[in-house]
Formats: sequence, structure tokens, C-alpha cells
Amino acid sequence: MNASIERMAAFLDKVASMKDPEKCVEGHSRCSDKPGGECSSVVLTLLELEQEKEIAKENTARTAVEAITKMVNSMSWEPEEFIAYMSREHRTLQASFMRLIVAWIEAQAKQKHYDLRNEAAINLSKKIVERCKDDLYIPFI
Repeated sequence: MNASIERMAAFLDKVASMKDPEKCVEGHSRCSDKPGGECSSVVLTLLELEQEKEIAKENTARTAVEAITKMVNSMSWEPEEFIAYMSREHRTLQASFMRLIVAWIEAQAKQKHYDLRNEAAINLSKKIVERCKDDLYIPFI
């Protein structure tokens, strides 16, 4: 079991124990008797939840990037197959994916340091942003 899953399981155990009105995660009988009226465990647990959300978000982005780079790095990769699958996704997801592509193009257009391996992509990104600067917004519907 990886560390992130173990941390999430431990967190969920803490949350489950908080549902008992007689005890908090530290085992206090009544946390309202604590200074400030709340148990520090509750605050700590909420902080841990926020940290776990950030870790999960980072892991999701990293996993997606790794999958995409693995796909495009393959000598047998054919964009048509990816396009066919993406075309069958929900229309809102297609629009969200397009927002990601546009954000990537905008980020590439701002690159100051590049070399021959990505120079054409950077230059194309700059042209797209320059020519479409008023039409790059895609609403979330």
C-alpha cells in the first residue's frame, strides 16, 4: 500500500472516530471543555485533509502528465487514435480538455528559454496566441 493511501486511511479513521459525540480523536470526553471550545485534533484533522487534497491533486496531475508523455514518446503513437477516443468523451470534458490545451499553448508562448527540440512548438504557440488573443476563452458549461 503506498504512503498516500495509508495517510488517507489513517485520516478516515480519525474522521470516523470524530462522529462519536462523546469522544474526539484524542479521546477527550468533551472537547468543549478545552480552552477555546474546540479540540486541537479537529483543527489538525482539517489541516491534514487540506494537505491530503493537495497531495492527491499533485499526484493526479503528475500521473496524467506521465501517461501523456509516455504515449507521445512511443514510436507507434498515432494522434488519430487519441482523437477518436477523446471525441467520444462527454462534451463538457472535451471543452475542459480544450481549455487545458489552450492553457498549454499560452504557457508555451511565454517561454523565454527553448532549443531546437521545441522551437517550432514555441513559435507556433506564439503565433496562435497572437492571432487568437481575443478568442482563447472557452466557457465552462
